Amino acid sequence: MDIVRPKSFAQFPEIVAAFSTKDWGNMSYRRDYDGTADQNNRAFLASLYINHESAPIIDPCLNHGNTVAWVRSCRTGYRLVTLNDPEVKLFSIREPIAPPDPNVCEPFQGIDACWTDEVGACLTMRPADCAIVMAYDPKTRVVGLIHAGTVGVLSDIVTHAIDSAVRIRHVKPENLYCYVGPSVSASAYDLRKTGLWHRGLSHRMSENQARSYNPKETIRRQLLRAGVPDKQIEISAECTASQPERYFSNCAAKTAQDRLKLGRMLAVIGKRR
Repeated sequence: MDIVRPKSFAQFPEIVAAFSTKDWGNMSYRRDYDGTADQNNRAFLASLYINHESAPIIDPCLNHGNTVAWVRSCRTGYRLVTLNDPEVKLFSIREPIAPPDPNVCEPFQGIDACWTDEVGACLTMRPADCAIVMAYDPKTRVVGLIHAGTVGVLSDIVTHAIDSAVRIRHVKPENLYCYVGPSVSASAYDLRKTGLWHRGLSHRMSENQARSYNPKETIRRQLLRAGVPDKQIEISAECTASQPERYFSNCAAKTAQDRLKLGRMLAVIGKRR
């Protein structure tokens, strides 16, 4: 079955970095309507030579906020992590453009970007249309994942995440290699038709700004502003909403009921033992 891999990371054999497609099935434990999420995760990780039992698999609780955490594992196997958990060693919170999703976890307890330098640990995120930014610094051997959905991007989470890595682990942005995974493109996403727009974003930006909003290009600009060289930025051209047969997509779902039962892909990055 198909696996999406960052081409720019191929030069680093010490790193495992991959993104699942719909072929692998639903990867979200929180949306496990058919009871297959665990076996799907295990099968995908096994294809990457990651043992689900012996490797620490860290799943930060994404709730569309602007929180960055430095994490280290406390046990092996899968672990959903919030700011309250012992895996979090340091963190930085900035106010997001909209309140974090309270249906996922307590406000400001979610983690939408995380970093680690732990060998053998895997950072994972489970998106649909939101972009996931994978980052690696071959000098300090630090890896990171950034959940770059609309709220995060408009809250400047990409720059915040890199600034945090600079402060916490002395990462130099010019050493970072970054990959932006398959996600919704500007041609398939109208910010004015989202719930976020109607919940108050319309009071913070103009219709012209919303009409011209380009999520992938905005992420690129934030990476450049943070100091990542353009030649070290790889952005997937694939649009999740334009390929519903290949990716799970909220934007491509026809009804609210379809969206409620929609699965998720799996993004994973880690350092091999």
